[in-house]
Amino acid sequence: MRALVFAVLVVAGFAGPVGAEPRWTTSGGFSSRLFYTDNLFLSPRNEQSEAILQLTPFLSADRRGARASARVRYGPSIRLYADESSLNGVDHVLQANGDVEIVKNIFFLRGSATANQALINPGRRAAFDTLTDPDASTQFLTLNLTPSLRFPLGTGRYAQMSVDTGFSYVFTEDTADGREDQGVRSRQVSARVQSGPYFTRMPWSIGYRNDIFNTDDNDSFGRWDGRVSYRFSPRYLGYLNLSYAEGDYASTRDNSGVGWQVGFTWTPTPRTSLTAGYGQAFFGDDSFLDLRHRHKRTAWQARYSVSVQDFRQSLLEQEVIPLEDDLGNPILNPFTGEALTVIQNTPVLVDQVFVRQRFTTSVSTDWARTRARLQLDVAWDEYQQGDNPETTSSQLVFDLNRRLTPKTSGNLQLRYWDWRRDARDGDLFNTSDFDQYRVSIGLSHRLGQRTSVGLNLERTERNGDTDLNSYDENRVSAFLSMQLR
Repeated sequence: MRALVFAVLVVAGFAGPVGAEPRWTTSGGFSSRLFYTDNLFLSPRNEQSEAILQLTPFLSADRRGARASARVRYGPSIRLYADESSLNGVDHVLQANGDVEIVKNIFFLRGSATANQALINPGRRAAFDTLTDPDASTQFLTLNLTPSLRFPLGTGRYAQMSVDTGFSYVFTEDTADGREDQGVRSRQVSARVQSGPYFTRMPWSIGYRNDIFNTDDNDSFGRWDGRVSYRFSPRYLGYLNLSYAEGDYASTRDNSGVGWQVGFTWTPTPRTSLTAGYGQAFFGDDSFLDLRHRHKRTAWQARYSVSVQDFRQSLLEQEVIPLEDDLGNPILNPFTGEALTVIQNTPVLVDQVFVRQRFTTSVSTDWARTRARLQLDVAWDEYQQGDNPETTSSQLVFDLNRRLTPKTSGNLQLRYWDWRRDARDGDLFNTSDFDQYRVSIGLSHRLGQRTSVGLNLERTERNGDTDLNSYDENRVSAFLSMQLR
C-alpha cells in the first residue's frame, strides 16, 4: 500500500514544479454495489450462493499545462462477503500518467503507475472479475520512470538524436510458480538517430534498444535496426527495415539473428492512417499493422505487433483504465456504476520469456442516444523454455448503451473468451482449452445530477476440456453511485 501511495505522489508531482499554471481539475465520488451469486467458487457441482457488498471510493485528477501534465484515476474496491468473511479484501485499481519538459525541447521526464488484478493462470477456473473465486487473481503494481533527451546533431537539418532510459518496478503478490510478494526491477535503454528535414524525400533512422527484464538475473533482449524510407507522394511512404537482435535468457530455441521488414504508410486524410509491414526475425514472424480511422461519430482501429517479453513487461504495457474513449473524449469517472474487471489477456504469471504476437481491433460509434463498441483482442504466446508451450487467448467484447428516457438508460454487454494451451511431450502435444461467455443486461437511473442507481442481471458459463474446468454462474446486482464533484 505504501508503494501505491508513493506511485501516485510521484506521478502527480511531475506537474507541480514546472509551468505557470499548476492548476488541477479534480472529481471524485463513491460507488456501492450489492451482488448475489449462485456459485461463489465457480464450482462445476456443489454450488454455493453468497451475497457480496462492493464499496469503491474513487478519485480523478487532471493537470494540463504547456510543459507539464498529469492524469490520475484511483479507486480501491472493498469486497465484503456475508458468509465467507475470510475472502474479504481490497483491490487497488490505478492509472496514473505524468510528463514534464524540464529543459525546453531537450530534456523530458515521463512517469506512469498502474495497479489492478491479473489472473495468475488463465487456464484455471476464473471469472471476468475478482468477486467470485478471488484466489484466481493477484494484485499487481507497476512503476515506470523514463528520462528522455532530444537534441540535434549539428544544426539538426541533417540528423537528430534521442536517448531514453527507463527504470521500472513490477510487484505481484502471487505467481503461478507459487512464490509470493514478487517485486522485480527492470531497465530499458534506447537510442536513435533519425534524419532531419533535409531528407524529406528519403527519411532514414538507425536505432538500438535493450530491455533488461529482470535486473537480478539479467534476462534481456537487445535489437539494432536501420530503416530507409522513400516518400512516393504526400500520401504514400514505403520503407525497408533491417535488424539484428540478440536475447540473453534461458531458451531451448535460437535467441539471436538477423531480421527484415518491408512495408508502407498510407495517410489519405488527417483522420485516416495505415501502416503495414511484413517481416521475419530469428523468432519467426515480425510483421506490423497499425490502422486508425475516424469519421464523424465512428472510430475504427486495428493493431498487430510482435515482441519478446516476460509477463512483467506485459503488465507494464497494460492500460488499466482508459483515459479517453475511441472518439477522443475524456473518461473522467470510469468507476461510476461499474463492476471492476481483472486484466484478462495477460500471460501465465511464470518466470519465462516468450514471443508474443498480439492483434487488437475495435469499432466504436456514438449517436445521439446510443453508444456501441465492439472489440477483439487476440494474443499468441510462444514460450522459449522447457516443453515450449504455446497459448492462444481470444476475447470479444460488445457493449451497447441506449438512453431510454432523459434519466434512464439500458445496457447490454456480451463477453466471449476462448483460451488454448498446447505443450509438446516428445512427439505428442498435450492440449487444454476452454471457451467462456458472459451476458449482462442492466438499467440505470439518475436520481439527481450526481446520483445514480441501477440493476444488473448476468450469466456466465464456461465449457472446458474437462468437467472440472467447467461451470456456470448467475448474478443479480444493484448499485448506487454518487459523484461528489
